[in-house]
Amino acid sequence: MAENPNPVAPLAPAPAAGAPALNVQELKSRLNLPETASDLDLITALIAVIGELQQKYDALLSDAVALEGKVANRDLEEFAILITNDTREFWKEQLIVNREAALKTLEGLRTLVKQPAPPATPPAAPPPAVPLKNRLQNTVRSIADLAGTTPPASVAAAVKLRNRATEIARVERIPFSAAFRRAEQEAAPSAV
Repeated sequence: MAENPNPVAPLAPAPAAGAPALNVQELKSRLNLPETASDLDLITALIAVIGELQQKYDALLSDAVALEGKVANRDLEEFAILITNDTREFWKEQLIVNREAALKTLEGLRTLVKQPAPPATPPAAPPPAVPLKNRLQNTVRSIADLAGTTPPASVAAAVKLRNRATEIARVERIPFSAAFRRAEQEAAPSAV
């Protein structure tokens, strides 16, 4: 190794054998510096770029932490039945540190809680049901009984009126409602 002629300034380390050589002119053009820029201008520009990158990194890191907290809160809401207020912070930390293992554990707890405990004694048999008696069951009921007896003359008149309305509608090719009105008008003088 060569001796350092200036004991205050250290020697620059020799570039590694596989590392690409640093092209200062290309670096200056990427930083929009003139080719005549000094090393001090180059270092100042590099420090500014590093500062901007650090700000972007900090913003991304804070976004990632916020999203991680949202995901953990969503998972906590999913298992709200199992988690008490005392254990909420513990489970939130577990979900952030090792989400996969914490979800597997909470899912296992959920299946244990969902399984009903076997009953200690079998439930008592319900008392035998007494059938209800329908007192109207043996009564004969027909439509004629429900509607009351209709005189055969009025039924016959209604049938004649319907038949005449059907004939008028067919012959004159008019709607049945209009034909029925005409049949009523024809039958009205004879009924009086």
